[in-house]
Amino acid sequence: MTSRVYKSILLLASIVIVNSCDAWTIGTEPKYIESIVVAFYEYDSAEAVLTKSVDDYGYIQRYDISIDYQINRIVKYDTSSEKDILWFKSKCDKYGDNHYNQNIVDKNTPTYSCTIPDINAIHVTSEEDFDNDHPKGVFIDDCFDIYYKDLKNIIESDYSILSSRVNTTPLNTITKDDMSMLTSSTAAKIVAEPLEINGSMIGNGGYFSLFGLKATKLPTGPSVQHLTIEFTTEYGNTISCPIAFDFSQSILARQK
Repeated sequence: MTSRVYKSILLLASIVIVNSCDAWTIGTEPKYIESIVVAFYEYDSAEAVLTKSVDDYGYIQRYDISIDYQINRIVKYDTSSEKDILWFKSKCDKYGDNHYNQNIVDKNTPTYSCTIPDINAIHVTSEEDFDNDHPKGVFIDDCFDIYYKDLKNIIESDYSILSSRVNTTPLNTITKDDMSMLTSSTAAKIVAEPLEINGSMIGNGGYFSLFGLKATKLPTGPSVQHLTIEFTTEYGNTISCPIAFDFSQSILARQK
């Protein structure tokens, strides 16, 4: 009888440990994670890069703007720093990503990286007159669509959906809530050398795309517009990305 009670107590204790919020590693047991985000990629600057592709006949198939960033810090769920663990969990709690409870050792378990800081607002201006309604220096946000990937649909579905969401929407309708819990896409910028951060080698120099912009209107002014894409982040900083954009090369011009 005593032996049975003892075994029951041990079994109950093991269940409590495995399902606790801090059940990262239990001896030789599998690792469990409470969030679908396993790493936060932090940036403090960005640059605008042309995303251009042509078909076999030389016709332009894509001519957009990618806002690319280089990782300057990575915080993972299994960091050895107590300070970073608390920081990681605070971010997951902010997004409500704290009850995934999946076996991280299982290679079929979907996990993601999340890009931080979140974006508060995005605006585009030009050094040239765009058209009669958009003289130089005013916002031309209504002349672009923005496209980006986020993970919010996963949390909203309570993990019943486990794939990231691709969004395309008019830039002038974007909100602060829209631009949170972003996940990275492939950068337009190409770098041969990898970037080493905390002993990990990140390909393409650690560059990823934060979001992209696609022209939805053509200027009546100069076809080449010197744009500045400027956005503010939750950290309170403003990042400016200048670029010369030839609207005559856009898909929109070909469809005219």
